[in-house]
Amino acid sequence: MSFTLRIARKTIPVSIARNVTRSVRISGSLQHSRSPAPVPQFRRHFASSGRVMLPNLVQGLTNAEHVRPPAERDTSHPHLFYHPLTAPSAAAFPPVFALSFLEKPLNPEFPRSRTILGWVGGEEEGMEDAGGGFQENPGFRELLHEAIADALTRPGFDEAIEADALQRGEGWLHITDNRNVPALNRIGDPDDIVGTVMVQDGKVIASTYQPMPSYRLCTADGPTRLPEGLAKKVLGYLEKEWEKEQKDSL
Repeated sequence: MSFTLRIARKTIPVSIARNVTRSVRISGSLQHSRSPAPVPQFRRHFASSGRVMLPNLVQGLTNAEHVRPPAERDTSHPHLFYHPLTAPSAAAFPPVFALSFLEKPLNPEFPRSRTILGWVGGEEEGMEDAGGGFQENPGFRELLHEAIADALTRPGFDEAIEADALQRGEGWLHITDNRNVPALNRIGDPDDIVGTVMVQDGKVIASTYQPMPSYRLCTADGPTRLPEGLAKKVLGYLEKEWEKEQKDSL
């Protein structure tokens, strides 16, 4: 089997084990090819406003004995991994990938785990709207804002944001996704403003943090890419969530 996964305007380098030849491209597509047979190609556009036809597939993955291929790292993103999800019948569903900032295997008992940003589906070449675009996971969005709100309460949470607050002095400060940094003295696109927080006397007032409803986990510029200090906090929350799921599944 072979398929192509197109992520935004970038291409994801791939290495798949288990009898899969490696194919790396850097301009917009991810290709996996299983040798020897040439079979249909699958392509997936990473559209943030699309949908993935997942309900039956997700339900089919709740079996703890289900074996999944290993996750693949996106080398163009500091934390992103693609977890291939395979349907009970490969002929019945196009390929689907769960996006996560953790390389650790997903727990099949938590198909909508908060460690998953969302899902992107594949479609066989020549088929229209077979898989749909990126489908956001509301649970991850919830965890994201919990982690950011917590980070803001801690001194030294992010040097760049704290320096911006010091320079601003007073008013509201937008926390902007690093996937699309606005020009100097310009406000970022609504899709890229993660949240807003009040600044007084050059310091962030953590209790005033407000998530931005217009923020999207995935745009044409790719998935979430937080400022490094906040990203570390989110990763810590994800690790704890993963460990909690392992305990809950015992």
